[in-house]
Amino acid sequence: MATCHSPPLARLPPPNVAAWHAAAVRCLANRTIWMLGDSVSRHWAFAFVEILARPHAAFSNSTHAHASSAAAAKARQAEMRTCGAARDPKTHGGCAAACACTLRVGRDIAVGFGFNWQYASTALEAALLEGDPPTGRPPPDIVVLAGPPMCAMPARQGAPPRACPLSGVDRPSDAAPRAQLPVAEGGAAMAAMARRVLMARAAASPLQFYWRSTTAPCFDDPRNPTSGEVGDAMAAVERSLCAVPGVKKLDGYGWTAGRCAFYDDAVHHARLATAHVATWISDECGLPLAALAAAEHATARPPACTGDCCKRHPGACRARHESS
Repeated sequence: MATCHSPPLARLPPPNVAAWHAAAVRCLANRTIWMLGDSVSRHWAFAFVEILARPHAAFSNSTHAHASSAAAAKARQAEMRTCGAARDPKTHGGCAAACACTLRVGRDIAVGFGFNWQYASTALEAALLEGDPPTGRPPPDIVVLAGPPMCAMPARQGAPPRACPLSGVDRPSDAAPRAQLPVAEGGAAMAAMARRVLMARAAASPLQFYWRSTTAPCFDDPRNPTSGEVGDAMAAVERSLCAVPGVKKLDGYGWTAGRCAFYDDAVHHARLATAHVATWISDECGLPLAALAAAEHATARPPACTGDCCKRHPGACRARHESS
């Protein structure tokens, strides 16, 4: 079976935050960086900026900080005001590039975010090759493409059919319809697109192509996909996509599976994202960052109990009086 080897999840903070940060800034300056995917990808863009603009604060507010779900929800509302919401058609505007927003760190570093609900599409492929000429956006030097989103996975028996939001660039002939395409076919379509793009760009402007596997869900409603079903879907995508030379994997599923106690809601996980994004930056820039041992990851102390956490995962979070 074809596999991509994701970098191991990093332990934060780096031993020398200042040296790590200076090297990351040098590595990422003046490069066109795109985050494409869902609202988790949108938060990755904000976490990226926070890490590079305020590294000490970002690392101190990561997994082991006792931030509340309410604070994370408030921050997510601010992200939506800046970069749009998934189901707002004005967010997309007919652009398959990272057109929802561009976030900057100083003069030399920027990351663009765009919603993408497709495994592959003619519009997305053109954007990865040519950028978005009407807006003057160049094609990316680095892309982190997430997927497939939960909304694109087949609905469970007895559940109403799901559909992803319209992107504004969907075409009937695209290889990945928004709802019920079998995941294996979607993965094959994504792999074929990645192969064409990487081959076309190999000579003049090589592309760093990262695939971030979908977040493990923590749904209560049994009609939604389970974490195990999402894991199986990611394995199906990986069989095709990771056979393509040049594709790199970021294990969004493996980094979140079994971590519901750290989530803000059924999908979002701001407290975990800093380590995920720092791991990616370290891999891209070849920076030393100690790996978090698997046992340590699995047994990390949960955050203090919040109302939402207690309701969704009784016993999984510490009681407030334990979190002095």
